[in-house]
Amino acid sequence: MPGIVDHRNWFDYLVAITPVLITLFVAWVAHQQWKTNREKLRLDLYNRRFEIYVKTINFYQNLVEFDKSKEVGQLSRSHKEFIIAKQESIFLFDKNSTVLDLLESINSAAFKIIGFKQHGSDLERASPEEYMKMMIGMQDAYSHINDHINKLDAAISPYLNFHKVL
Repeated sequence: MPGIVDHRNWFDYLVAITPVLITLFVAWVAHQQWKTNREKLRLDLYNRRFEIYVKTINFYQNLVEFDKSKEVGQLSRSHKEFIIAKQESIFLFDKNSTVLDLLESINSAAFKIIGFKQHGSDLERASPEEYMKMMIGMQDAYSHINDHINKLDAAISPYLNFHKVL
């Protein structure tokens, strides 16, 4: 009979340890789900932040390529998308980040370029001196935006480093 008792003890141990093993397995699955959800959040944040950068570059490209004789709608659409992205940046970047300030500065400079390109020819006929002043202001605005995009690269890059997001 000692063999039957040994098998019974072994079976009792197996029955006793099964809930523990199941609990450990469930805990492992829960941990894996938590890690997956955290990675998904990191990816979502990365995508939202990168979209702000992309909209900024698209707006700048449309600003450079803008010609009054062509359709104004494309510039207008990219400007609206840029403004929405600028406002969204309030919620996606730290308060001590310079991203929002850079985007606001780019937006302000863009109005000088848009104003000149839309109304410069009218001003050229009315006042050549003012036209030259506005043209210089537009060229300065392009330089300003280009400099600020370079600064934006540096300011946004820590938030786009996928290994350190969150």
